[in-house]
Amino acid sequence: MLNMNDIFDDDMPDIQPVEEQKVESGVFHPDAALRFAFVGCGAAGGRLANEFFLKGYKRSVAINTCSQDSKGLSDDLEFIDLGIGGAGKDPSRARECVSLQQNRVQLLRYFDEILSTDFDRVFVCAGLGGGTGSGIGPEMVKYLKEYISSKGINAKVGCILSLPQVAEGSRVAKNAIYAYAEFLRLGLSPMIVIDNARVAKIHNSTIARLFKDANNDAVKFLHTFNAMAAMSSFQVFDKADFTQLLDSGMITFGGSEVKEWRNGSDVVAKAIMATFKSATLADVDISNATQGACIIVAGENVLEKFTTEELMGGLDLLRNSSRHKDMMLHPAVYVNENAPDSLRVYVALGGLNPSKELFTQLARVGNVDLKNEDRLPSGAVIESKLARFLGVEE
Repeated sequence: MLNMNDIFDDDMPDIQPVEEQKVESGVFHPDAALRFAFVGCGAAGGRLANEFFLKGYKRSVAINTCSQDSKGLSDDLEFIDLGIGGAGKDPSRARECVSLQQNRVQLLRYFDEILSTDFDRVFVCAGLGGGTGSGIGPEMVKYLKEYISSKGINAKVGCILSLPQVAEGSRVAKNAIYAYAEFLRLGLSPMIVIDNARVAKIHNSTIARLFKDANNDAVKFLHTFNAMAAMSSFQVFDKADFTQLLDSGMITFGGSEVKEWRNGSDVVAKAIMATFKSATLADVDISNATQGACIIVAGENVLEKFTTEELMGGLDLLRNSSRHKDMMLHPAVYVNENAPDSLRVYVALGGLNPSKELFTQLARVGNVDLKNEDRLPSGAVIESKLARFLGVEE
């Protein structure tokens, strides 16, 4: 039975921990559509992996360069300390440590013990701007791809990246630009970006609450779509739909409650569009979207009032807002049997571009020349896709 409350409330659909999931006739049966694993890099990435672990995704691990960043994490979450006492906002220090052959071999062994082989997609979680997440995050992507290939696992690698606020200063901004460009070069899908400045604005977050608010939103959106993709209803958003969305590059999620649904069907359409003015992880230009999902969760009284065409009318607005004529949209309608007068809208968009305004600001504050003068740690020029998007000639 579906019991969906506001996306910012706590009672999202729960999944069983991996250890409690049942195996019938040799087939794995999770309550969620896809089996996710999470590798948190640095303090911010570790906290995010911890939130997914607490939600029931037990194939999770936190990796850091100092032991003190394990504070506040679950005692049951595997924590790997690279033992160099921190990176001091110097990504090269963390990258050099994790690149040592003995550390690389040991990390691959940890993946075998912690992640095993029963996952469909593994997410590298990192906060960009500091030293550890920015430094080891891209390296973990490479190691995970190597591990997946060596084990013959049919799994993919994605990432969840949090971007710093511009006010955090030049060094942080430069680290974020470099690290983001490295992640972009690795061709991950999905790339889920959390803009901390946007989260702070939406939630009016205090300094003490900002990271918790950002992590809660990321976990609840991704988990909610994963859980709904495993549920049945009138018109479903299934595992294949969700996989297609996750394969579309950079994606973002939004959700909103429609309280005035009795005022007419157009309020639903307006709510779908308004989702991306509030309650999204990052500011996006929806005109770039190539993929989309729109999920309506409604009580029985709502479903009695509207036809499917009326309820899903906002899809045309989404489709027409994209420059891509062949934009793929996945509609779905679920019934909330516990709240007959409730109506909520969940939207996801994929195939997006980075936030031009944010990255331009970060580049300016970080004194990053996006031309040949500034090169990535790998030796390559700042990734051409990002440079072109920001209007820099190659």
